[in-house]
Amino acid sequence: MPPAEPRDPMLPLEQTVIIGLRAAFPGWNIWRSDEGRWWASRRAPLPPSQQPNGYDLTLTATGPRLLTQQITRQPDHTSASV
Repeated sequence: MPPAEPRDPMLPLEQTVIIGLRAAFPGWNIWRSDEGRWWASRRAPLPPSQQPNGYDLTLTATGPRLLTQQITRQPDHTSASV
């Protein structure tokens, strides 16, 4: 019997959600970890001297809805609604 092919840990729906989030928030790199947490990190952060209060470089959440809420609460947030 041939060895089993490695299985992609992400479900097709999760892949679709990530694609949508990346399109809605182009300034953020968004992914889901192997542990199931959702992450976003800025692609081009401001220099430290220009970062306002509450300006996070990386965010983490238990799901895409919470991650979306965190991104939209960032001080410099501007994007289409999700």
